[in-house]
Formats: sequence, C-alpha cells, structure tokens
Amino acid sequence: MGFRGPLVQIQSSRPEKLLKWTEENIQLVPESEGVYRLRDAHKQIFSIKGVINMKESLLEAFEENEKVAWFEYEEDQFYSKRESELIQQYLQVHGEMPGGGEDELDDLF
Repeated sequence: MGFRGPLVQIQSSRPEKLLKWTEENIQLVPESEGVYRLRDAHKQIFSIKGVINMKESLLEAFEENEKVAWFEYEEDQFYSKRESELIQQYLQVHGEMPGGGEDELDDLF
C-alpha cells in the first residue's frame, strides 16, 4: 500500500539572489563552474547558461549584451545537468525556451 500523505513541494536549497547587471557585481562572481540566468529590465529570464568559469562568461556577456539588467548565479560542478534542469523548469512554466528560443537554437548548430 505505502504511505499516502499529502504531496509536499520540495524547495530548492539553492539561494536565488538577483544582482544588478554591473561589472562590479560580476567581479564578485567566483571563477568556478556553475549556472547563471540573465534577466531583462522586467526581471524576465531570457538566457540560462551552464559554464566552466562563470566570471569569465559573465564578463564576456557584459561586453556583448545590452538587454541584460539583472542576473543570478549558482555554483555547481555539474553545471551542464543543472542548466538542463533549469531550462526544463522554464519550459514547463512558459512553454518555450528562455528568450523565445532564439539564442539556444544557435548553440545546437
């Protein structure tokens, strides 16, 4: 039979803290493996990236992307797996890839 108690949603133990998109804030990011999410001025996610060196990747994005207003990051040595999890969560809620799927499709080819 098994236990038939109420379903409980498990909260992530990963803290999420939005940071203003400034070079000073990016300099605080560790040079380690992890995942970051880029957000626009309305705090909508438009990019989720898993990378080997978060600081380096964010600094490159800082030079190239004018759309970013906010970002958040989390260290994770299994960054590729975590990136996939976050993209799947986004897809379940929004029904499309972050940013409408435009950037992520380019990465596939």
